This record gives sequence, structure tokens and C-alpha cells, in this order.
Amino acid sequence: MNNTLTPTTLPPGYLQIHNPTYRELQTPFDFFNYAGIDRSVILYSTSTAYIQDITIDTQRIDYDAQHIATSAVLVYTVTINGVNPRNTLRVLIELLDANGMVVANNTDSHSSLIVTKPNLWEPCGMNYTHPCTEHSYLYTLQVTLYNDSPQMNILDIYRIRHVGIRTIRLTDSKFLVNERPFYFHGANAHEDSDIRGKGF
Repeated sequence: MNNTLTPTTLPPGYLQIHNPTYRELQTPFDFFNYAGIDRSVILYSTSTAYIQDITIDTQRIDYDAQHIATSAVLVYTVTINGVNPRNTLRVLIELLDANGMVVANNTDSHSSLIVTKPNLWEPCGMNYTHPCTEHSYLYTLQVTLYNDSPQMNILDIYRIRHVGIRTIRLTDSKFLVNERPFYFHGANAHEDSDIRGKGF
């Protein structure tokens, strides 16, 4: 893994070569530029057919006159990998609310989910529909891959437990979350800070 920084990388940096055996990385920041694996690695096995990838995004949110969300359209794509000689693989896509109730479902691998009266994800500090808490509203997306045969056996289940319904849009002068201005109050300066950092 190469973590060499240049003026065109993020974050930027400059490699000063004093001689062939001594290089010094010059950076405009005061944190470590790590390289390599710094978290646990998990190896797992799959069946011959399995869920390889899932993408989901909020396409549109509709509001009433009081700017309360009335419906939301989420678009998703499920990628299946593996072998199924009889071509009997099927998927069931379910969006579950915080109580585990199904609020939308579909059986296509590439389509959309329509959620009525959605609870929107909003950053703490701008929550208009619920009080400011540490955890904004999140849904769970559950994708089930099964073999549509007389036995109808489940081959794979994957759950994304942190699906927030929200839109983000930039104008010339504003950063909008769910069509409302969001004001940044700062972020974690050091990801590897012992207590406050989010990097480890």
C-alpha cells in the first residue's frame, strides 16, 4: 500500500528527497498519515450463489405545505454472484422501520421502494420532526436471496442496518439537507484521537 502524498492527493502533501536514502514527507496538517489495515479483518465463506453488492439511494422526497415528508422514493440495485443452473434465483427486498415493521418491499433486483410518511434522517441540531438525539432515524434494508423451487430454500440474507432517508443538495451559497440549510459546526480534527476520534 502506497500512502505517498502529492499536491494532487487528498490530503495533499509533498515528498522532499534529501538523498537516495532519506525522504521526508512535508504535510500541511498535524495528524498521522496512516497506511495499511488498522481494523479487524473477517474472512467468510459464501454459497454458490450469493448477494455480492447492494446500493441504495434516496431519489426524491415529497413534502406537504408545512414541509413534512409525505413520501420518499428510494432506488436500489442488488448484484447477485454465483451459479444457478436452473435460473430459479429470486430476491426479496424489504425496508424495515426502527420497530422491525416492513414499510416497503419489492422483488426486482433493480428498482425502487416507495415509503409513505417517511421518518427522515437529519443531523443532530437541525431535527425538525423529532428531538435532537445522538441517533437520527435509520431504517434497515433486508435483502433475501432464495431458490424459487418446491423447497424454496434461502441461500443468503444481507441486512444494511443504517439506511437514512435524506437528500443532500448544494446551491451557490447553501448546503441543504432535506431541502433545509445545514450549518457546519466543525468535525473531528483528529480521527485517531484516543477518546473523541472516529478512526479506530
